Amino acid sequence: MSAALVFRCVLILKLMLAATIVQGSESRRTVWFGLNGISDWSTQHPFIDHMKTARPWVGHLPGQWGGIEFEELVAVGAVDANGWPTHVPDPARRLEALILTDQPEEAEHLSGDYHVFYKGEATIEIKGLGRTKTRRPGHIVFSYRPGEGSVGISVQDVDPSDPLRNISVVHADYLDAHANGELFHPLWLSHLKGVETLRFMDWMDTNNSPVANAAQIAQADDFSYGWRGVPLGVMIALANQIEANPWFTIPHQADDALVRQFAEDTVANLDPGRAVYVEYSNEVWNFIFEQSRWAQAQAEKLWGEQGDGWVQYYGLRAAQIMDIWADVFAEPDHERLNRVIAVHTGWPELEQSMLFGKHATQELGRSPAESFDAYAVTGYFGHDVAVPGIMHPLLDAAQEQVEADGKALGLSRVALREYVRPRQFEPVFARAADMIRQGSLRELEQDVWPYHARVARDLGLDLIMYEGGTHATPQWSDVDDERLVSFLLAFNYSENMGALYEQAIASWEEISGSSFHAFVDVAPPSKWGSWGALRHLNDDNPRWRSLRRQLDQAGAE
Repeated sequence: MSAALVFRCVLILKLMLAATIVQGSESRRTVWFGLNGISDWSTQHPFIDHMKTARPWVGHLPGQWGGIEFEELVAVGAVDANGWPTHVPDPARRLEALILTDQPEEAEHLSGDYHVFYKGEATIEIKGLGRTKTRRPGHIVFSYRPGEGSVGISVQDVDPSDPLRNISVVHADYLDAHANGELFHPLWLSHLKGVETLRFMDWMDTNNSPVANAAQIAQADDFSYGWRGVPLGVMIALANQIEANPWFTIPHQADDALVRQFAEDTVANLDPGRAVYVEYSNEVWNFIFEQSRWAQAQAEKLWGEQGDGWVQYYGLRAAQIMDIWADVFAEPDHERLNRVIAVHTGWPELEQSMLFGKHATQELGRSPAESFDAYAVTGYFGHDVAVPGIMHPLLDAAQEQVEADGKALGLSRVALREYVRPRQFEPVFARAADMIRQGSLRELEQDVWPYHARVARDLGLDLIMYEGGTHATPQWSDVDDERLVSFLLAFNYSENMGALYEQAIASWEEISGSSFHAFVDVAPPSKWGSWGALRHLNDDNPRWRSLRRQLDQAGAE
């Protein structure tokens, strides 16, 4: 039998399997989520122990805030292998890590007393918004209300013979849960109910990752997961607890030994009923990120200058990584493994260089396409309404209309301003939503998604989404346009945006037969984007309700 005939037979079998998967998914299409990255300013708060979201330590020089960055502390041995302070290096006066930075006042779940537990000998002070109530060796209690600013965990006089370690910061409401070894915040978990798949790209600090070997990966005992990402064991524990499928993004410099260890730890610890998605890095096509420039450099070393060298290398290294995972996930675990190739959604045919690149094919002895199960795209819409020249005339007219309405009610001066402020953008919401329906969303529905659906079908791959949702965010040149930013912050959580999500979800499911993948779960909106479906854990908004309805309907079927 010829190689071509064998390939055609395999392709037919894969198409039959893909059809079966799509048919089986029709009764339980749900919503997948990417998880927001770990930081002290995030509003996600996934962990009961708030120290796990702390900003890395900074050393304060005399008479100033800061002056010694965390990397310098590592270099001089002022912190141990897990980031716990061993001493305060000269000429620093103290070290400090920040938590609970700039939390919205509406996040009432954060208000109350916090207990700080620690081991070792050192002087610890609570700075910033924290108000110390009691202290004794190894235990401090402080009160906190959310608002602008941070809580600082300040450290000095560390005893090198009994250095500081195992600091935890726990809200009084969750002391029992923490004592029982629970990791995840119950309120956050409640929002994830019914989520079928979680992409851990930001939790793994995938973009621009320096990780190349197993010695560099995050550990469970790290002082904060805001340093080098969340450990694999913690991600698997979350997936097992909420019965979700994990989606891992392997660091672009990872060596084969790390890739194999990662796969072996996953197959050993992930519940047998859970599937796993694995992807090589994130958006290697995107030159915003270091991984793209690194891939280009690797391609030039191997093949010289090539117009599409960086994506050919992406296809090559991704295929090699997928082959290692396939070797680890042998029968009977093979059906649990979903090997993902993620393409540039807005650049049709670039995927051909990823999947069938001449040099990559020569290196492998076959096309990279044969190493994948799923073909992933994005589902972003809304950039149409982030253009100042288009939006400012509409906003001017809307403000005039609202002011006229207020004056008709007999309002003036301060009363008129207070009437206009919360209403000034509302007349534009419907127009903006219609612009998106007729623009970027229609382009996805009629051109972009159908194109990629055909490519995936012809390859016998499942069409899935790796990120999607609103992209109504200013261009970098416009992030200081306060009026445009304020409009977008309001529009992104309006009823009109909720309706756009419902349309996008329905259209995507019809075209792909798979679940919509929202980016991200919880994040504070800013001039850099309104990425969070929830703005904080006490939030409720039309966009979130659209996603939550989809989850609830899938769970009821």
